[in-house]
Amino acid sequence: TANKVARYIVDTTFEGQDVHIGWFGGEPLFNAKVIDIITTKVDSAKRKVHSSIITNGYLFDEKLCKKAVRDWKIRNVQITLDGTEGVYNTAKNFIYKDTNAFKVVIQNIHHMLNAGMTVNIRMNVDLHNVENLKELIVFLAEEFKGEEHFSAYVHELFDDTRTPEHNKELFNNMNIIDNLLSEYNIRTSGAQLPGTIKTIHCMIDD
Repeated sequence: TANKVARYIVDTTFEGQDVHIGWFGGEPLFNAKVIDIITTKVDSAKRKVHSSIITNGYLFDEKLCKKAVRDWKIRNVQITLDGTEGVYNTAKNFIYKDTNAFKVVIQNIHHMLNAGMTVNIRMNVDLHNVENLKELIVFLAEEFKGEEHFSAYVHELFDDTRTPEHNKELFNNMNIIDNLLSEYNIRTSGAQLPGTIKTIHCMIDD
């Protein structure tokens, strides 16, 4: 399938054309071989490849960061952090049982920035986690102080059972987090709070 996708991209573009590839999943780094195949074949056909990736960041160690910039032409990374260390590790415990997943991801974000990538953190807000996200913002602002290619933005967490009153509370929470990101100067440039709650929440359905 990867070879067919690469051939399709080459057949529908021309030599020297800019080709942007966005990698997302699931977790795209669980199948890095596919990224290798497609990027290598499109690049060798003399297309100007540049990529972005949505990842949980856990597998993005220093070695892979260098490969991502050099071979996959990745320039932008989005990572979701839904809470501070304890909250994050509790959520990830179903798969990363024997390690501190939060610390691994934070260290890997440093590797991404050192490799020249721009890192954008997505913070999913619901009705119950606003206080914990405040703590996370303070931590991130200190951890990545002075990193001009690091930023974060707020997004609503999907829940189709909310009442109109709950939605009002959710937007208030989102506004609190958005303002705090601005206060700590790590708010993603151009990010805007949504005007409505979307009914479609995944790119695959958009």
